[in-house]
Amino acid sequence: MALAQLHGRLEDTFLATGSDIYSQTLPVYQAAKLAGKNGALEQHLDGLSLRFVRRSTSATAAANTPSVH
Repeated sequence: MALAQLHGRLEDTFLATGSDIYSQTLPVYQAAKLAGKNGALEQHLDGLSLRFVRRSTSATAAANTPSVH
């Protein structure tokens, strides 16, 4: 039971950290998109764009659901 509680807290921390990172890097990505309109940053923006793809809530929920082994 204690291990399950620890696991739950670790998951909560992981999700909160990911949310903080996302919210802090999104303005940087948006600024880079504006600055790179001439194509100079295209290679870098292609890689970054994968991190900021909008996903449907059903796809996000399925990705966050643990699989049973």
